[in-house]
Amino acid sequence: MTRLTDAFRQIREHPWLGHALLGVLALLLLQGILGLRRDNTHAAQIAGQLRLQQQRLRLIARQTQWPRRNQAIASVLAQLRSRLWQAPTPAIAQAAVQDRLNLLVRQQKLAAPNVRVSHLEAITGTKMSRVKAQLSFSIDTATFADLLARLLREHPQIVIQDIEFGQRAGTRATLGLVFYFRKIGAKTAQS
Repeated sequence: MTRLTDAFRQIREHPWLGHALLGVLALLLLQGILGLRRDNTHAAQIAGQLRLQQQRLRLIARQTQWPRRNQAIASVLAQLRSRLWQAPTPAIAQAAVQDRLNLLVRQQKLAAPNVRVSHLEAITGTKMSRVKAQLSFSIDTATFADLLARLLREHPQIVIQDIEFGQRAGTRATLGLVFYFRKIGAKTAQS
């Protein structure tokens, strides 16, 4: 208690000390007020952003086309899934590709065909796998366009990755083909 009375006595004896203490208190008060103003401004910005998000969500909730959009998306998704090949195991996937290409060779009556099929490989980040194949044959200009058109119409879809022609123009062509499969082991029923 004596320390406190000594401090007050010192302030009375030296008026500049009292003014300095008042100045320090005024600076602390000013800093507090400025800090509250900054915090209030930040809170007002956040509140404004939340009001905008709330308005957007209300507008979205009022829209009535969501069921139709969902139905349209489900329809397109079903169409895209129907273009994928299906197989329960990697060996059967590879055999299905080999069989389809052999059937295509016979139906198109391709001369000197050579079919090579790679192993099934998973596509990272997706629920799909793919088998790459090469189909080499002697070119018959009358049936080449029909072959390409047939490949594009195939269902499930066959993707033509590249076309290479032999050293001598018009003698031999090699088609790089890709067959996309639903991930082996994934559900085959459409969800």
